[in-house]
Amino acid sequence: MIDRMISTFVEKYPLDLSVVLLQTLAFPSQGGRGYRIEMFNPTVDMDGWEVDHGRKIIRIDRTGLVSNYSSADHAEYLKHAIETEFLKTRATLLSRIGWGTGKVLLGVVEGAVGLVGIIVPEPGTTAGGTIRDCLFRQFL
Repeated sequence: MIDRMISTFVEKYPLDLSVVLLQTLAFPSQGGRGYRIEMFNPTVDMDGWEVDHGRKIIRIDRTGLVSNYSSADHAEYLKHAIETEFLKTRATLLSRIGWGTGKVLLGVVEGAVGLVGIIVPEPGTTAGGTIRDCLFRQFL
């Protein structure tokens, strides 16, 4: 399974990623980092992979929640692990969630400010403010 995943990785992705994979998996005596790949079945996994730097293991999720992954899926998860943990060119899951949450909260705040501007308009700046000014002038 791991051999098929690596073969698919080499066929599917650019040569520079394959070189990084080789450097990651090669033994330290050969100038590599000495990591190895294992398959695992987590209870809940959002990324499909995890890297244990202490034990030098790259774990790739064997199966999904409802179906088994193909070699192409495993190769994609291996690519994400390499890009995130070794090349640092891909954001981690937590940073992507944090970024998205921040954007949603900013949108909520902007929506609330806009709603207050509609409910309590400044005179002459919105249609509601202009109508309010006209009504107040008639009664004053």
